[in-house]
Amino acid sequence: MGNLTINQQYISPLIKDGTVCIIERTLCNQFNDYISNNYPWDKFSKDRIDWKLVDACKKLEWLDASIDETKEFMRTTCLSKYKMLGIVYSALQPGIVGDFDTIVNHLEELSAHTPWVMFIVGVSVDKYGMYKFHNDDFVELWTFKQVMMAPR
Repeated sequence: MGNLTINQQYISPLIKDGTVCIIERTLCNQFNDYISNNYPWDKFSKDRIDWKLVDACKKLEWLDASIDETKEFMRTTCLSKYKMLGIVYSALQPGIVGDFDTIVNHLEELSAHTPWVMFIVGVSVDKYGMYKFHNDDFVELWTFKQVMMAPR
């Protein structure tokens, strides 16, 4: 696996103890291509989805939510069917994969590396043990505004 190119101050201990693992940026690139071609983008920021133009979506004010409320929100989204989740920081960096509860329980540490937007994506493992992102099943976390948005 490639080296994580983001600041590892908070994530590094989670990687070292096996709580989460690094995934190659190929999956992140594929996810970026998918959402870039299938969702409208905010004209101001240019790097987050314009949810006003998405027919149906769910929202959580993450700043005010407890871990339990965040888990409850995530379980009401398309991510509820996955045992594992991935985090896409950008198309230019490797991502992170971990089980559902681990990602949600450590979301504060895992999101500390990005001042703007990251995506949480449904993940499965194929018969060869390779991770597969389910690009149409995701939640956008806008860390600057502390808001989570998900398509219904």
